Amino acid sequence: MLTLAGLTLGAGVVTIGSHPTAASAAPSEPASPTVRLEPVADDPVVVLSGTSTAVASYPRQLAVRLVNEGGALPVGTTVTLTFDQRLYAPLTPAVITMAGRQVATTSAVAAIAETGMTEYTLTLQESLPAVTAPAASAVAVVGTVRTATYPRDLLHRPQVGAVKIDRPSHQPLSRRELRPSSNVRTKIGRVPWGFELSGGWARHVWGVERQFVYFHPQSITITATGPGSAPMDTAFTVSLDPRLVQEIEVAALQLNGKRIDGRIRRVSSLRDGAAYVSRWRTSVKLKKGDVLDVRLTSRLATPTAGLTTIKHPLVEIDELSLEPSQRQTGRTTLTCLDSVWGA
Repeated sequence: MLTLAGLTLGAGVVTIGSHPTAASAAPSEPASPTVRLEPVADDPVVVLSGTSTAVASYPRQLAVRLVNEGGALPVGTTVTLTFDQRLYAPLTPAVITMAGRQVATTSAVAAIAETGMTEYTLTLQESLPAVTAPAASAVAVVGTVRTATYPRDLLHRPQVGAVKIDRPSHQPLSRRELRPSSNVRTKIGRVPWGFELSGGWARHVWGVERQFVYFHPQSITITATGPGSAPMDTAFTVSLDPRLVQEIEVAALQLNGKRIDGRIRRVSSLRDGAAYVSRWRTSVKLKKGDVLDVRLTSRLATPTAGLTTIKHPLVEIDELSLEPSQRQTGRTTLTCLDSVWGA
């Protein structure tokens, strides 16, 4: 059984039929069967547009379910899907599945340079029997969503795709746009935004031969990527080994190279045998291009010997996961794995 994700198209009915042969070309030609296009929403991928209009959620695979309850689909019937090539990559080859097996088809794919769209056409090489239930109908799968990673994660105005059905004679029967329906679009009213975290480390050295070293953060820098402004005050957490760092403090705070005082506070400080965790929140909302520099000082502890385990230093930007307009930069945590603590 081939498991496929699909595209929410919205319900629609198109007419499908075959080209009349010499024996059947009389005016009494039977009516074409009908095919209903059904939504198949699965495994959605969020796509940010770079504007404040909406977060669009697209299925990971571009697919169309054909519910042909009105009659069989003959050999030579074609299904053509057109889609934005920035959003989906064409499968090679595209497939049609029905009743847990792959249907015999031929396929052709073409990139349309003038529009930036891709056109994928599947041609039936066997007849598809009529179905009595939607779950038994055929599914055409032609593409998979492109992995959009920062900084190329914003897709400006994705073009609307379409599906059309043609007779074997290439006579068009119907065409329908492929738009995400309202239940897969989340209004955000905010231009996408994001953070990049970087920093510098200080060395804490101990041991008879000064052979052990622990790295702890001396400075951190948070840069706002834009294009929008962050919706919340900037906050971060520092986690350290409690046997090596007794306390960490903020010595100075700068915004775009200018010192700002009284704009940061410690939210909490927790210590146990495994970690020393200090949480900080500023009263600064960063706009595109803003750079927040935090200088840190640490009061250190010196073990009498090497350690059998260690808690590697970790800095994290806080309060990001629930905001749908946030860009996933992959740069919101910072650590250093170069410490040496035992034999």
